[in-house]
Amino acid sequence: HMLDAMVVGAGQAGLATSYWLQQRGLSHVVLERGRIGESWRSQRWDSFVLNTPNAMSVLPGDPYTGDNPEGFWTRDELLVRYRDYVARFGLPVREGVAVVDVSSMSDGFAVRIEPGEEQALEARNVVIASGLMQAEKRPATAAQVPDSLPSVHASEYRNASALPPGAVLVVGAAQAGCQIAEDLLAAGRRVFLATS
Repeated sequence: HMLDAMVVGAGQAGLATSYWLQQRGLSHVVLERGRIGESWRSQRWDSFVLNTPNAMSVLPGDPYTGDNPEGFWTRDELLVRYRDYVARFGLPVREGVAVVDVSSMSDGFAVRIEPGEEQALEARNVVIASGLMQAEKRPATAAQVPDSLPSVHASEYRNASALPPGAVLVVGAAQAGCQIAEDLLAAGRRVFLATS
């Protein structure tokens, strides 16, 4: 049957969208290629922490009630919160389902998924909430780095022990660069942080 909406991605934006759709009584499903919060799970390093305080990192309908509003949740704490949120509000999340095609129909959209089903899912609206981190971005100058020098994108970095021995150059001083540099320093590595 035709759903009111289909949401692609079960991260913060997808879960918030699902909450509001549910509050308005609209039929919908959230499709997630991996597990709830997959980008936070598979594209963040072990020691990752949010850069917004706990009290500001909440989802709709779920105000902060803890004892550390000025603290910063770790990746793993955030993932637990997301999973609990889905369970508490009974959000219709389907994990392990990848959207492979969205095509327009006269009255909505046909959405093909993997693993496949006999026919496409249909919805009047589709919300793409897959986030910004789906494809790594490297500056053009990265092509000048010799192949003999190991290069790891922030989305692939997990911890210092996964890198070969020696000094590490971290390029970029936004959240990822600063947190990764700090993680490397804590592991006793010599670190150079390059900023623009």
